[in-house]
Amino acid sequence: MDDDLNRELVLGIAASVNRFDSSYSVIDSGSLPITIDGESDFGLDESVVSGMLYGSWRINAKHGLGMQLFRINRQGSNLALDENFGELNVNGVVTLSDQSKFYYANYSYTFKEDESIWIKGLIGLYTLDLDMAVRAEGEIAIGGMPIASGIYEDSVNTTVPAPMFGFQFWSRASEKWRLGARFAMVGGTYGDYSAQVFQADISARYKFSNAFGLITGVNYFDADIDIRKGTETSEIKYGYSGFYFGLDFTF
Repeated sequence: MDDDLNRELVLGIAASVNRFDSSYSVIDSGSLPITIDGESDFGLDESVVSGMLYGSWRINAKHGLGMQLFRINRQGSNLALDENFGELNVNGVVTLSDQSKFYYANYSYTFKEDESIWIKGLIGLYTLDLDMAVRAEGEIAIGGMPIASGIYEDSVNTTVPAPMFGFQFWSRASEKWRLGARFAMVGGTYGDYSAQVFQADISARYKFSNAFGLITGVNYFDADIDIRKGTETSEIKYGYSGFYFGLDFTF
């Protein structure tokens, strides 16, 4: 989300409205795989408004730096099972929280710059800060009297840094309007974690003044993350898409 060709330091805040699609799989070499859909099985909010912070610093005509922070806050609770078998009743509740954060810092190099278009390459570090917690509680009752109960709790709370590379384009539609697009890919392994990510956004910016602008656009994010612990492998698929709008300032 960088600004026009003459700016040096830009900071912005935005609100992002996204629809999510996530799943969590646990595969153990000694048991059958378990796969749970975050929205359907856990009842996580499918559409959420999230905050975003972004910035860029144009060091000189060719070189620059950029950053972005995007935070998720979703809560879900779902009645997983409520069945009667004569006098026997089995019920359970599953709750899940998702407070993950995604942020990156990148270096940019400008390949082409003129009055109508700006093209640059991006390379940097994309960090997925996963923070998901699940709690399952169940009870077995006969004739309305509980005879057994149990609680299961687990969490994914880890930081996965991975190398990022991509491209960004800006064009001048008019004196006030700029149109842009950014495509970035992430892939790599860090210890027991590996991640493959694709992210894209298309945006438009309106220039109110030399120090103040409005930005809006659509975004897309898709990630596959593997976490290995002994004989167990957790596979997380995390995706979202939606639109954002915000304000940026030049200093």
